Amino acid sequence: MQPVRSLLIGCGARGQAHARALVQSDNFDLVAVCDVDIQKARSTAQTYGIPRYYTSLHQAIEREGPEHISCITPPTLRLGIIREILQHAPQSLLVEKPLANTLQEALEIQQAARQTGTFMTVCHETLWADEIAAVARWIREGSLGTLHTLVGTTKGGISAQGTHFIHMLNWMLGAIPLEIRAFCEGPISLDPERNQWCPAHSEPEDTIMELTYPGNIRAMLHLGAHAPDVPEQAGTFWLEYKLDVLGSRGWARFVHGHSARAQFLDGSIEEVQARAFDQDAYMTQALYEELAKVIRGEQQRHAADIASAIDAHRVIDAAMRSMLTGRSVNPRRLPPQLGRSTNTRLKSHLLSRQPVAVATLMYGKRRRREVLPLIAELGIEEVDLWSVPRFAHHFDPEKETAQEVKGELEAHGLKATVVSVFDSEPVEAKLRFAAEIGARYVVMGGRTPKRPSTWQQEKLQAWLDLAHDLGLKLAFENHLDTLETVDEMAALLDALQHPAARICLAPTHLYVAGELCEQALIRLGEAIGVVYMWDMEVGATRETVEEIWWHRAESQIPGGGGAVDFRQLMDMACRYCPEAAWVLVYHGTEDWDDARIQQSIARSLRYLESQRPCNT
Repeated sequence: MQPVRSLLIGCGARGQAHARALVQSDNFDLVAVCDVDIQKARSTAQTYGIPRYYTSLHQAIEREGPEHISCITPPTLRLGIIREILQHAPQSLLVEKPLANTLQEALEIQQAARQTGTFMTVCHETLWADEIAAVARWIREGSLGTLHTLVGTTKGGISAQGTHFIHMLNWMLGAIPLEIRAFCEGPISLDPERNQWCPAHSEPEDTIMELTYPGNIRAMLHLGAHAPDVPEQAGTFWLEYKLDVLGSRGWARFVHGHSARAQFLDGSIEEVQARAFDQDAYMTQALYEELAKVIRGEQQRHAADIASAIDAHRVIDAAMRSMLTGRSVNPRRLPPQLGRSTNTRLKSHLLSRQPVAVATLMYGKRRRREVLPLIAELGIEEVDLWSVPRFAHHFDPEKETAQEVKGELEAHGLKATVVSVFDSEPVEAKLRFAAEIGARYVVMGGRTPKRPSTWQQEKLQAWLDLAHDLGLKLAFENHLDTLETVDEMAALLDALQHPAARICLAPTHLYVAGELCEQALIRLGEAIGVVYMWDMEVGATRETVEEIWWHRAESQIPGGGGAVDFRQLMDMACRYCPEAAWVLVYHGTEDWDDARIQQSIARSLRYLESQRPCNT
């Protein structure tokens, strides 16, 4: 039979494996590749001896008339590309996993393919890995007896690797779960190290799931950055991926791209040494060889067809709904039509749940060793550690080491997400100190090129360069007489043009300056690194604000009735500056005793909790 005339769209890293698999197969004839980057398209064509390359998708399909198309593009771009491909109604279309970013998108793609009669496959090539095939064989042969428990882990998140993992479990067990319970934390966008690998996936940073399959088989999965290490694949997070299977007659384990091992009740052991992950594209090619049988009508189903991928997306969406509701969810039940995808709702929920750090400013001149136990008593997770001698001096890089301070923080279950120095010397030493104790942001005094007396650009540039090298962001606080208006904040960022430059948004100062906090959030967006949870008396003016700051602290404590709408502030911060730290801070408590400070902070945190978007 003639090989299937094929076109590859997408010549990135995964595209190379697909090109190799198609070229190696006698069942496919890869006649052209297409990529918006002409260098990638040309290089791929030259590497694999492919006759033609294109940068126009429409032109490639029109000229080549492929029976099969492989679409190997990021999931955030894929929906529009698939729509365009399906307008040409190819016989077969394969897409990389995940099929889509949301269940709704996946179902839309499935419906579109049905209308054109296109057979769709999703690249869940892991089913053909030596080690996974071995464990599946032991299960299906009954060598492990009646299954009861599966325990799986992967450093990849619920979308990045979870789609593979869940698809594989469904395939191994021949069913989808009856119910799902799940817990998660932290959007992946907040983890820069992992975000460089998975920027297009919409998922939590870490997920723990319990899946109940027919026969009361329980699968426990830990998916994400904090999953257990897999020493055999250390250093390659997406291969730190393993599964243990327990049955009445034996136990089996695979480590992805490494090995599989089973021990049976009679004491016998079977081991499989696997090839490296998709070595020479062997897994991807095996997927294509099975697809060729479907295209030729030799079989009806494919182990990685769109129906099986949709089942995996149903499980993931159900897990996210379980995270949102705190209840078990049946994946066969579609999500409610609320106008937003489950992914979007979950991301908003996670962002709104971020902790409010407490500034040590409120404890004034007390020693750090007195302050940290008081903060810990309130159940607080994060602090804004001040080193501004005039107000609160809670670390000194010239007299102590960062490791000493970090040890004290950890002893009380605290971490310093924010450090405030407001230009107090020695700035460079304090920046290094902040990085060593694990801070993300350092708050500095306000300045703007529109006020030359505040500017000092050479010094700022040196500080920003050092901060960037240390992995820190410098957040410049908007303040009266130095950085008052939204225009001035935008001018500061434009003048600096530096990746470490951020704004520390103080709603109180905006109010007194006659500026709108909402306008600042919308206009500055992700350039805001710190948001102060700080109130002000209604009607406060430039003439009265000093008196309020230093003598009427109660007027600055979040609690309702002040000038700041915290419900709106938190909601807009989640939407426009999702990576910003939230800090509870106010002045005027220097003469208060410990009990009064503790009560004010506890009251503020209770009020802020009630204003979170997820609680309203």
